[in-house]
Amino acid sequence: AEILGLSNAERLQDFAPWIIEARKTAETNDAVLDKLAANPHVLFIDRGVVLAEKLKRLSESLRTGGIALSILLLMAAFLVVSNTVGLALNARRDEIEIMDLVGTPLGWIYTAYIAEGVILGVVGAGIAVILLGFATDIAAEVLRGFGAPALTGFPTSGVQALLAIGGSIGAFGSAISIRRFLHRDQKP
Repeated sequence: AEILGLSNAERLQDFAPWIIEARKTAETNDAVLDKLAANPHVLFIDRGVVLAEKLKRLSESLRTGGIALSILLLMAAFLVVSNTVGLALNARRDEIEIMDLVGTPLGWIYTAYIAEGVILGVVGAGIAVILLGFATDIAAEVLRGFGAPALTGFPTSGVQALLAIGGSIGAFGSAISIRRFLHRDQKP
Protein backbone atom coordinates (compact mmCIF):
# COMPACT_ATOMS: atom_id res chain seq x y z
CA ALA A 1 0.00 0.00 0.00
CA GLU A 2 2.87 2.38 0.75
CA ILE A 3 4.59 1.64 -2.56
CA LEU A 4 1.46 2.30 -4.58
CA GLY A 5 -0.01 5.01 -2.38
CA LEU A 6 -3.24 3.12 -1.75
CA SER A 7 -6.10 4.39 0.32
CA ASN A 8 -8.93 2.36 1.85
CA ALA A 9 -6.85 -0.82 1.76
CA GLU A 10 -8.01 -1.61 5.31
CA ARG A 11 -11.60 -2.10 4.19
CA LEU A 12 -10.53 -4.60 1.53
CA GLN A 13 -8.24 -6.29 4.03
CA ASP A 14 -11.20 -6.90 6.37
CA PHE A 15 -13.25 -8.43 3.56
CA ALA A 16 -10.55 -10.69 2.07
CA PRO A 17 -7.23 -10.63 3.92
CA TRP A 18 -5.43 -12.57 1.18
CA ILE A 19 -6.25 -10.05 -1.58
CA ILE A 20 -4.86 -6.57 -2.00
CA GLU A 21 -6.20 -4.64 -4.96
CA ALA A 22 -4.38 -1.61 -6.27
CA ARG A 23 -5.56 0.90 -8.83
CA LYS A 24 -3.19 2.23 -11.44
CA THR A 25 -2.15 5.83 -11.01
CA ALA A 26 -0.09 8.12 -13.20
CA GLU A 27 3.02 7.17 -11.21
CA THR A 28 2.55 3.41 -11.69
CA ASN A 29 5.20 2.01 -14.00
CA ASP A 30 7.27 -1.13 -14.42
CA ALA A 31 9.76 -0.10 -11.74
CA VAL A 32 6.99 0.29 -9.15
CA LEU A 33 5.50 -3.06 -10.14
CA ASP A 34 8.93 -4.75 -9.98
CA LYS A 35 9.48 -3.33 -6.49
CA LEU A 36 6.09 -4.61 -5.43
CA ALA A 37 6.74 -8.04 -6.96
CA ALA A 38 9.93 -8.33 -4.89
CA ASN A 39 7.79 -8.48 -1.76
CA PRO A 40 7.56 -12.17 -0.73
CA HIS A 41 3.90 -11.77 0.25
CA VAL A 42 2.87 -10.78 -3.29
CA LEU A 43 1.93 -13.81 -5.34
CA PHE A 44 0.69 -12.22 -8.57
CA ILE A 45 0.72 -8.83 -10.26
CA ASP A 46 -1.51 -8.17 -13.23
CA ARG A 47 0.49 -5.91 -15.53
CA GLY A 48 -2.27 -5.69 -18.13
CA VAL A 49 -3.23 -2.06 -17.49
CA VAL A 50 0.39 -0.88 -17.74
CA LEU A 51 0.86 -2.92 -20.93
CA ALA A 52 -2.38 -1.50 -22.36
CA GLU A 53 -1.13 2.03 -21.71
CA LYS A 54 2.14 1.25 -23.48
CA LEU A 55 0.27 -0.20 -26.45
CA LYS A 56 -1.99 2.86 -26.57
CA ARG A 57 1.01 5.21 -26.64
CA LEU A 58 2.67 3.06 -29.32
CA SER A 59 -0.52 3.12 -31.40
CA GLU A 60 -0.75 6.91 -31.16
CA SER A 61 2.91 7.27 -32.15
CA LEU A 62 2.44 4.95 -35.11
CA ARG A 63 -0.65 6.86 -36.21
CA THR A 64 1.21 10.18 -36.06
CA GLY A 65 4.18 8.72 -37.89
CA GLY A 66 1.87 7.19 -40.49
CA ILE A 67 0.20 10.52 -41.16
CA ALA A 68 3.58 12.25 -41.54
CA LEU A 69 4.82 9.47 -43.84
CA SER A 70 1.63 9.69 -45.91
CA ILE A 71 2.11 13.42 -46.43
CA LEU A 72 5.73 12.90 -47.47
CA LEU A 73 4.75 10.13 -49.88
CA LEU A 74 1.99 12.28 -51.40
CA MET A 75 4.50 15.07 -52.00
CA ALA A 76 6.97 12.59 -53.48
CA ALA A 77 4.27 11.18 -55.79
CA PHE A 78 3.41 14.70 -56.92
CA LEU A 79 7.06 15.43 -57.73
CA VAL A 80 7.55 12.13 -59.55
CA VAL A 81 4.47 12.63 -61.74
CA SER A 82 5.32 16.26 -62.38
CA ASN A 83 8.88 15.43 -63.42
CA THR A 84 7.79 12.43 -65.51
CA VAL A 85 5.30 14.50 -67.48
CA GLY A 86 7.88 17.30 -67.77
CA LEU A 87 10.35 14.84 -69.28
CA ALA A 88 7.67 13.57 -71.67
CA LEU A 89 6.95 17.16 -72.70
CA ASN A 90 10.62 17.85 -73.35
CA ALA A 91 10.95 14.61 -75.33
CA ARG A 92 7.96 15.60 -77.50
CA ARG A 93 8.89 19.24 -77.90
CA ASP A 94 8.87 19.03 -81.72
CA GLU A 95 5.44 17.40 -81.77
CA ILE A 96 4.00 20.10 -79.51
CA GLU A 97 5.49 22.86 -81.68
CA ILE A 98 4.01 21.28 -84.82
CA MET A 99 0.61 20.94 -83.13
CA ASP A 100 0.84 24.60 -82.11
CA LEU A 101 1.81 25.65 -85.68
CA VAL A 102 -1.13 23.84 -87.26
CA GLY A 103 -3.51 25.58 -84.85
CA THR A 104 -4.22 22.88 -82.28
CA PRO A 105 -5.87 24.56 -79.31
CA LEU A 106 -3.77 24.57 -76.13
CA GLY A 107 -6.68 22.87 -74.35
CA TRP A 108 -6.13 19.73 -76.41
CA ILE A 109 -2.44 19.69 -75.58
CA TYR A 110 -3.27 20.22 -71.91
CA THR A 111 -5.87 17.45 -72.01
CA ALA A 112 -3.51 14.87 -73.53
CA TYR A 113 -0.81 15.39 -70.93
CA ILE A 114 -3.20 15.74 -68.01
CA ALA A 115 -4.74 12.42 -69.08
CA GLU A 116 -1.26 10.92 -69.07
CA GLY A 117 -0.71 12.26 -65.55
CA VAL A 118 -4.06 10.87 -64.37
CA ILE A 119 -3.19 7.46 -65.80
CA LEU A 120 0.22 7.53 -64.09
CA GLY A 121 -1.38 8.54 -60.80
CA VAL A 122 -4.12 5.90 -60.93
CA VAL A 123 -1.70 3.13 -61.92
CA GLY A 124 0.68 4.13 -59.12
CA ALA A 125 -2.16 4.24 -56.59
CA GLY A 126 -3.44 0.88 -57.87
CA ILE A 127 -0.03 -0.72 -57.34
CA ALA A 128 0.09 0.79 -53.85
CA VAL A 129 -3.39 -0.57 -53.03
CA ILE A 130 -2.41 -4.05 -54.22
CA LEU A 131 0.80 -4.00 -52.15
CA LEU A 132 -1.15 -2.71 -49.16
CA GLY A 133 -3.61 -5.58 -49.57
CA PHE A 134 -0.76 -8.10 -49.51
CA ALA A 135 0.78 -6.39 -46.46
CA THR A 136 -2.59 -6.45 -44.68
CA ASP A 137 -2.97 -10.17 -45.38
CA ILE A 138 0.53 -10.89 -44.04
CA ALA A 139 -0.04 -8.73 -40.95
CA ALA A 140 -3.38 -10.47 -40.34
CA GLU A 141 -1.66 -13.87 -40.36
CA VAL A 142 1.05 -12.67 -37.97
CA LEU A 143 -1.48 -11.10 -35.61
CA ARG A 144 -3.68 -14.20 -35.75
CA GLY A 145 -0.70 -16.17 -34.41
CA PHE A 146 -0.67 -13.87 -31.37
CA GLY A 147 -4.42 -14.22 -30.87
CA ALA A 148 -5.14 -10.64 -31.90
CA PRO A 149 -8.37 -9.70 -33.67
CA ALA A 150 -8.39 -10.12 -37.43
CA LEU A 151 -7.53 -7.23 -39.72
CA THR A 152 -9.79 -6.32 -42.59
CA GLY A 153 -8.75 -4.76 -45.85
CA PHE A 154 -10.01 -1.52 -47.30
CA PRO A 155 -13.66 -1.26 -48.21
CA THR A 156 -14.39 -0.65 -51.88
CA SER A 157 -15.07 3.02 -51.19
CA GLY A 158 -11.62 3.32 -49.57
CA VAL A 159 -9.94 1.78 -52.62
CA GLN A 160 -11.88 4.11 -54.91
CA ALA A 161 -10.87 7.09 -52.77
CA LEU A 162 -7.19 6.09 -52.94
CA LEU A 163 -7.38 5.70 -56.72
CA ALA A 164 -9.11 9.08 -57.00
CA ILE A 165 -6.40 10.69 -54.85
CA GLY A 166 -3.74 9.13 -57.08
CA GLY A 167 -5.49 10.42 -60.20
CA SER A 168 -5.85 13.88 -58.67
CA ILE A 169 -2.16 14.02 -57.78
CA GLY A 170 -1.33 12.94 -61.33
CA ALA A 171 -3.61 15.58 -62.85
CA PHE A 172 -2.28 18.34 -60.59
CA GLY A 173 1.36 17.40 -61.20
CA SER A 174 0.76 17.27 -64.95
CA ALA A 175 -1.02 20.62 -64.98
CA ILE A 176 1.87 22.28 -63.15
CA SER A 177 4.42 20.70 -65.47
CA ILE A 178 2.47 21.60 -68.64
CA ARG A 179 1.91 25.16 -67.49
CA ARG A 180 5.61 25.59 -66.74
CA PHE A 181 6.61 24.06 -70.08
CA LEU A 182 4.16 25.94 -72.29
CA HIS A 183 4.78 29.31 -70.62
CA ARG A 184 8.52 28.85 -71.01
CA ASP A 185 8.09 28.22 -74.75
CA GLN A 186 5.84 31.25 -75.23
CA LYS A 187 8.34 33.77 -73.78
CA PRO A 188 9.80 36.11 -76.44
